[in-house]
Amino acid sequence: IFMSDPGWQELDRDEQKGLKSYLDQGGFLWVDDFWGDAEWENFERNMRAVASKWNWFDIPPTHPIMTTVYPLKKCPQVTAIQFYSRNGVSYDPAWIHKRPNGGDADMAQVHFRGLCDDRGRLVAFATHNTDIADGWEREGDNEEFFQRFSIDAYALAINILTYAMSN
Repeated sequence: IFMSDPGWQELDRDEQKGLKSYLDQGGFLWVDDFWGDAEWENFERNMRAVASKWNWFDIPPTHPIMTTVYPLKKCPQVTAIQFYSRNGVSYDPAWIHKRPNGGDADMAQVHFRGLCDDRGRLVAFATHNTDIADGWEREGDNEEFFQRFSIDAYALAINILTYAMSN
């Protein structure tokens, strides 16, 4: 499952149970395009309702996901093309997101996190303070955007999908 912009979501009981069942049966979740502490806290609260004992951890640069197919040193930060075109930065401005706690400085820090189940199986990745999917969606709109963002966005996506299907 690919989930986008979960910083605003509210999962009802049936959705919580369905997601837990899916993950328990070997499913995998990738969550992308949510920004700032408030959106992370909202998403994490929803996931605690799915599986209260599962905890998120930072994916280190040495994790196999970083080299499964393509070598990456870090999770890339990708912003929406309109913000890059206007401001030349790799992060979204704080004002467009849910109750931004730390302003632009909060948005500039990419978080690449994993979630393990009770057996230690990695069941989810979260790419927070980045919009990896915009690297795919906007790759043909602007050559500079493609070179700066899309190449690494595709590389990370291929790594994540390959890792998820083989582990």
